[in-house]
Amino acid sequence: MENRRIIISGLIGGSVTAVFSTIPYLNFINCFCCIGVMLGGITALTYYDRSTGSIHNISTAQAITIGITAGLMGAFLSLLGGWIIYLKYCHWDIRFLQSMMERIEEVPEYMEDILNELDNQASAGFTGASILFTNLIIFPIFCLVGSLLTRLLLNKKRQDH
Repeated sequence: MENRRIIISGLIGGSVTAVFSTIPYLNFINCFCCIGVMLGGITALTYYDRSTGSIHNISTAQAITIGITAGLMGAFLSLLGGWIIYLKYCHWDIRFLQSMMERIEEVPEYMEDILNELDNQASAGFTGASILFTNLIIFPIFCLVGSLLTRLLLNKKRQDH
């Protein structure tokens, strides 16, 4: 039963992480210390705490397990969500940069070369693999930070009451 709660908490936290990391323009929130990813860890541990109905303190081991689980699930869900958005909208971010460049009078030649390289279909497989690899490192770390901060706050709240 404990493993089931951890997995469900990780899935919910991973979903929050994936939403804040995948949806165009909403993903800009991660420019502020990966706050969208940390929200996944916060959500996962809060859900776990409420689902257990426990009045006891959350252990560091539980917070670590839930944070890392949420981060790993968020990495895979983010890749899946990014793939779906890519299929629907193609390179929305490159189109955004191109529309901005059209408004500039004098665009450096190297910028056009960079955009053409980014739009190249041959690099799509490498891009997906590199995004997954990066997310498998970054998401667990920041979800872990979010869950550990939440643990501190919840345990402090219990001690005050």
